[in-house]
Amino acid sequence: MILVTGGAGQLGRALAAHPGVLALDRQALDVRDARAVTATIARLRPAAVVNAAAWTAVDAAERHRSAAYAVNADGADHVARACARVDVPLVHVSTDYVFGARRGPHRPDDPTAPTTVYGASKRAGEVAVLAAGGRAAIVRTAWLFGPGDDGFVGRIVARARRGTALRVVADQWGNPTPTGPLARVLLALVADGGDDLWRTWHAAGGPATTWHGLATEAVAVAGCRVPVGAIPTGAWPVLARRGLDTRLDTSDLDRRLGLPIAWRPALDAWRGACGAR
Repeated sequence: MILVTGGAGQLGRALAAHPGVLALDRQALDVRDARAVTATIARLRPAAVVNAAAWTAVDAAERHRSAAYAVNADGADHVARACARVDVPLVHVSTDYVFGARRGPHRPDDPTAPTTVYGASKRAGEVAVLAAGGRAAIVRTAWLFGPGDDGFVGRIVARARRGTALRVVADQWGNPTPTGPLARVLLALVADGGDDLWRTWHAAGGPATTWHGLATEAVAVAGCRVPVGAIPTGAWPVLARRGLDTRLDTSDLDRRLGLPIAWRPALDAWRGACGAR
């Protein structure tokens, strides 16, 4: 059995769809509670743990730093130490935001320089996982989306269905990543079990594009006839300072597993959402 934390999140739900996975939401296992984490992992003795629990509200993290760190840094530390104590392998999910304003594509061993509280808290979690001393792999990903969630693609299509003209940032480059294929990659990594597995990897969708590029393709697949305007980052004021190029180089893991992630096919979940307009 593979234990997944953050089971109610979009990635946790995608992982839970696979046999042999026990996905626990925050009510069942709060990673902020060190004692509960230690006791649960010691009792269940899973074959592996995937830590998908995270504070992902990027702008809210700027206002609630302690809360973001409690999940992303302290929570990661609790899970990693509990796994190390009973020699359970850990796959810890992290983010492209650890690179901040540095220009991509980023390799797993490139220097990090987060510019947001979210990115800094996730980087602190990575450091804690490595320091715990167990068998742990860090997997950075980016721009998650999946059917049935309220993420970027879902919101864009919902607005397009209402006939709302869209304005989308066109100068931030990254890797849209569908949760279903990412879940398969994470579980394949767990199944690999090689002695050289315990390092940092990148797993994200290709090809790289902008938020505007993703929105344009999603609206087209959905069959919505609304304009998708391109705007610069400065025209969309937010609290957290996003990087303009957080592309991830996924070649190491693509070669290892032979499971490169393509994001365009995943848009089929919204195909025809607008019907005939």
